[in-house]
Amino acid sequence: MDNLDLSWLPNKILEKAYNNNLDFISAVEEAFKNDFVRNITYFNSIRIGIKKYPIESSGESSTFWHITTSTSRNIDGKEIRKRCPMRCERIKWPKAIFENDSDLIKVWRENNPGKKRIIFYFQLSIAIPKEQDYIVILDDRKTYFLLWTTYCFNNQIKSNSFIKRYNTAKKAGDALI
Repeated sequence: MDNLDLSWLPNKILEKAYNNNLDFISAVEEAFKNDFVRNITYFNSIRIGIKKYPIESSGESSTFWHITTSTSRNIDGKEIRKRCPMRCERIKWPKAIFENDSDLIKVWRENNPGKKRIIFYFQLSIAIPKEQDYIVILDDRKTYFLLWTTYCFNNQIKSNSFIKRYNTAKKAGDALI
């Protein structure tokens, strides 16, 4: 890999820099709105939209809620979504990933029944070993992309799985970068 320069990657919005959780979430939401509501973001000259409805009980767009929370299970085994500080801190990363070419980013199409997705796998741990890798997923809606989800992980088995998926896509001609 030749292009390991990370100068294009925005700094995280660190939770510890804020006096309280409300101020932190406000800063995160402001960054999201700047990248995806007030301004248009593109990948391969195609607009990236967000799912505005349904509005979550917090008053946030569905996409914002989904990319800043993670799923866990309560005592009864019911899935619940809770705010994920690691996802929030990286809120500025999706737009930067769409707009930059780095050897650390693998991009490919996956077509499953009823779903056409674009996967961005940012292998940050190659450049910064203690840092987590990051995934961004777009839903292909033919005339635009919908920002579907983001998440980070530090798991070699999961990393190997994404590399395998990328290599399979590459062999099929579905690798985009």
